[in-house]
Amino acid sequence: MHPARLALRYVAVQYGLSMIAGLCPNAVAAAIHRLRGVRIGRNVMVDRSAYLDESFPELLTIEDGARICPRCVLVAHVSAGDTLKNLGLLPFMTAPIRIGAHAFIGSQSVILPGVTVGTCAVVGAGSVVCDDVPAYTLVAGNPARPIRSLRTGEPVERREADLG
Repeated sequence: MHPARLALRYVAVQYGLSMIAGLCPNAVAAAIHRLRGVRIGRNVMVDRSAYLDESFPELLTIEDGARICPRCVLVAHVSAGDTLKNLGLLPFMTAPIRIGAHAFIGSQSVILPGVTVGTCAVVGAGSVVCDDVPAYTLVAGNPARPIRSLRTGEPVERREADLG
């Protein structure tokens, strides 16, 4: 197949399906994202307004029973532009994102490249997650910090550096 035709097909599939996912009912959005290449388990709810990386959908894995709420962003790449890249300040990078089984990602949260959200973990609304989230842990904030264990209900010990 001609390279221009391949490029056009790629754009149509990746961006066209992403736009369709944003217009269809929530029950259909996960199926549309599967067609784009996102690995999605059973009984997953992805809100239609969630942004799942359009450039590298194959780097996203959402396991069984996970919930992605409205206006969440899962981005598996960083591309800051030529100036920062050429200066070596922020090079282009990609890294996989994994959302564990039965995890809950609150509204307007951002999950950055390379993050794993553990099984049954909860990300509070509006959080920016740049580090892995352990299983059965509630995290919140910008940057997201552990708040409490969901197994014991006890607050998570916080380091002095986190308090300042």
